[in-house]
Amino acid sequence: MVRIENQLVGAYEGQTLTLECHSEAYPRPITYWTRPSNETIANGNNYKVEAIPKGYEITMRLTIKYVRPQDFGSFRCVATNSLGETDGKIKLYSK
Repeated sequence: MVRIENQLVGAYEGQTLTLECHSEAYPRPITYWTRPSNETIANGNNYKVEAIPKGYEITMRLTIKYVRPQDFGSFRCVATNSLGETDGKIKLYSK
């Protein structure tokens, strides 16, 4: 199961922004984020990916250090384990 509190988020270019998803699964899932271009996001210069486990729940956080024009669109948070896969979408729009 994936739960998202804010599915529509507005941002300005140059802003620092954190997106968040909550996943509940057993066995513990592999979690990741994808960008609007559908590529998997890794920690790097502009992105910080975190997965914070607490029991069966994992809080998935994606921090965009500097919002760029190519960041506007739908980000996916994905949780997958041996029993299946589920995802949630957060749409980032320009204010």
